[in-house]
Amino acid sequence: MTLGDPAWQHLRAVRRPDSESTDPERAGSLARASEERLRFALAAAPIVLWTTDPEGVFTLSEGQGLAVLGHDPGAAVGRHVAEVYADAPEVVANVRRALGGETFEATVTVGERVFKASYAPLRDAQSEQIGSLGVGYDVTDLVRAEHAARQAREQAEALLELSRVLETGAEPGEVARSALAALGRVLRDGWLVLWQREGDRFLPLALHGNLPPGAREHQLRGISASHYEEYGLGTGQGVFLTPETLPGDARLRGVRGAALLPLAPGHSEQELVLAAYRLGSFERWLPFERELLAAASRTLSAGFGRWRHLRGLEEATRTDPLTELGNRRALELELGAELGGAELGRALHPGEEVGVLSIDLDGLKRVNDTRGHARGDALLREFARALRGSFRREDRVYRLSGDEYVVVLPGVGPAEAGVILDRVGVAVRLTRAAGFPGIDASAGLACCPADARDAAELLRLSDRRMYEVKAAKRARWRVFPRAAEFPAPRRASADLPRP
Repeated sequence: MTLGDPAWQHLRAVRRPDSESTDPERAGSLARASEERLRFALAAAPIVLWTTDPEGVFTLSEGQGLAVLGHDPGAAVGRHVAEVYADAPEVVANVRRALGGETFEATVTVGERVFKASYAPLRDAQSEQIGSLGVGYDVTDLVRAEHAARQAREQAEALLELSRVLETGAEPGEVARSALAALGRVLRDGWLVLWQREGDRFLPLALHGNLPPGAREHQLRGISASHYEEYGLGTGQGVFLTPETLPGDARLRGVRGAALLPLAPGHSEQELVLAAYRLGSFERWLPFERELLAAASRTLSAGFGRWRHLRGLEEATRTDPLTELGNRRALELELGAELGGAELGRALHPGEEVGVLSIDLDGLKRVNDTRGHARGDALLREFARALRGSFRREDRVYRLSGDEYVVVLPGVGPAEAGVILDRVGVAVRLTRAAGFPGIDASAGLACCPADARDAAELLRLSDRRMYEVKAAKRARWRVFPRAAEFPAPRRASADLPRP
């Protein structure tokens, strides 16, 4: 038995005087005083003191700690421990161990109370075992305080980890997976999903935890947005569903609880919902869980909002503000990605086929000089729109500066050069029809791997071929026929070979 235990400290204090006296009369007086102090300790402190006979029948049951268990002092005397504590089998098992001669400590839960208890054999003056002795100290408030402190620490650590994850600038899917893992280490039970709205359905952006097979298949298919809107998520308020408020189909799949917290209400194209699900014997959401999930939803909402803002700023640095096409920086980054991740100046992987088309718009200076720069800007926007409409969806159009454009064409080689120039002719005709009859364009095509395996060299070669066409045009006054002379395209853009 540990003398540092609060209960044993009380007992040691009240027993010491009679053990220190050798005078019988004084010893009797001290014993009575000791008994009074013992009674005072048992009445003042949350202690339970008991003894049993060799069969496990209580011979003593005292202490103020009995009150929290709904027991009166002495009421258990004459009754077997298995009868009194039928709902606390660990108490019964511990008394049996003490009757078996063991001395030990254990923490036991009786009802909603927690006791730190010490058990020992009870011996007579001849050291013969005559039963068992035990003393328990009610530590419920201490345990609850420690539990609350641990939960607060875990919550703080989880939110700190969320903040760190969000600061990495990673893509939303990767951030979502790391964020749910951090929450899962605290919540432990059930599973977590970060839903992202796509049209009229929510699809899982990330999942964490062990989902039952039926629930996993159901959630991977997505959930109708109207299903969540029924709970008022569009108002920005979270909901915590219990077995009584869950829809019937969820209960059939074994779900017992669901917490749904929207992250970005009002932005349907980017709407996110943080969800936690519970199984088994779940009955209610604890205040700690509610607070953690609400704080996590706010942290994630702020983090994803910041990510969208930074991504918008980044996109702005890659976008030509006049035409909304990608600019030179975007071309350099994305052309490198298209060519196996090679940056400009690095060798490309053999076998890849990508066309790079450089285009120069003829006639912009004349429009600026005769009709003003506002009209010239309108021409640049119209030609950009015509180029986007004349090429395939996977072809990417960029405006580098002034009247220079570039189109990156996945899966296009030298054999398609005629078709590509036809597409430029279509864009020219569309622009003329939009109110710019005097414009024309010069273009040059270079292809990987036929012409070069280096991204920068591809750009240089296509640009040089475009200027060769432009120079020949000046020498002959024109290269492209005027609008009425354009031949029909050899092949529709949808028929261009796919990568």
